[in-house]
Amino acid sequence: MDKTDFRTNVANEAELFGSLKENLWNSVKDHIQNHKSEIFTEAAIAAVTGAGIAAMTKNPALLGESLAPVMKAAVPFATKVGVGLATADWAVKLGAPAYDVWNDPGNLAHNKTVLAGNVGAGLVDYTAMGIAGIAGGYTAFKFTPELMPKAPSFEPRPSLKLNEVPRALDKPESFKTTREKQLDSDVIALYESSFPKAERQPVDEVADLVARGRILVHATRDPDGNLGAFSFTSMHDESATKFAGLDFVATNQANRSQGIGSLHLQRVAESIKTERPDLVAMTLEMEHPHEPGISPEELAIRVRRSKFYDRLDAPNTNIKYNIIDFEDPAYRGMAQHRAFVFKPEEFNAVKAAHVFMTDEGGYQLGKFDPAVREFNKMNGYWQPPTDGRAGAAATAYLNVLKQINQ
Repeated sequence: MDKTDFRTNVANEAELFGSLKENLWNSVKDHIQNHKSEIFTEAAIAAVTGAGIAAMTKNPALLGESLAPVMKAAVPFATKVGVGLATADWAVKLGAPAYDVWNDPGNLAHNKTVLAGNVGAGLVDYTAMGIAGIAGGYTAFKFTPELMPKAPSFEPRPSLKLNEVPRALDKPESFKTTREKQLDSDVIALYESSFPKAERQPVDEVADLVARGRILVHATRDPDGNLGAFSFTSMHDESATKFAGLDFVATNQANRSQGIGSLHLQRVAESIKTERPDLVAMTLEMEHPHEPGISPEELAIRVRRSKFYDRLDAPNTNIKYNIIDFEDPAYRGMAQHRAFVFKPEEFNAVKAAHVFMTDEGGYQLGKFDPAVREFNKMNGYWQPPTDGRAGAAATAYLNVLKQINQ
């Protein structure tokens, strides 16, 4: 093909696609006018199909536990294939008339009509089925019960096995534990002196969450108002699994090993359990005593802290869990996930920990953040794709099937 022929073909292609400006709207109107019942039927099928895909996406065990592993593997693959098929379908709609004109310029007038028909019908069909498929997917995704992960068993009363009770404080009635409406300066000072910067949530961020009621501040003070212990507890009550998260707790250096920490946590747990009967637990995390490479001194500290929580009956839930660093996203600290369990029959440690990782007041990570993905894999947690993707996949499949049947 010489240079002149190439320019002529490029000009023909430009004229072909430029004709959409004049022909497309008429093609859209004609397709709607002549295929109303067909479009309605296709939209209804798309809604049902989108709902089915979304339901299986959210809960792969709907067809039975035995098929759940197959569905888990199939759902992400199916959505990607659906999008790929839709892309290929549009490539044919646009590419076939363009290819024909390139090879036979005499068919330009005919292919203007073909292209307008392809694009017009495609826009109507994909829009109608897309809206219906996504609507069906959204509705089904919203109302389908989620696949609850299997959580490991744990000893609910470790104090019995340990055969120890919390340290008793002399004259506990003289100490007052209250929920404070703001971050006082002595609480901030103890918070900053008790935790390294990498582990701390920024003070201004905590203050904002406190003001909005998403984090509760409790303080235990002596008769003179001196701070003995404090805690920050985040509220996670916007999902099916509602719980509190004990984010930070610390005792004043002068009051340690006297029982004030135990008194504080017992009161906080009881207060939250009483005030919020909808919560299933108050969870917490601590560095794992069995983390490889720690010094003997650090090991002793962690063992002592582990026994402290065992005496309070806040057991290790035995899930696989890592502490995340606020300054170093790549950091993973081997940790124990523990809980003051209020409702044993409703508490699922894997679900609660996952919510904490992604929720406001927790680590606030995206559901597909690398750390969250690692947690999901270690604990068998199913994180479904979004309902919109399910509806879009349904639309793609139905449109491609329609083209095959024509």
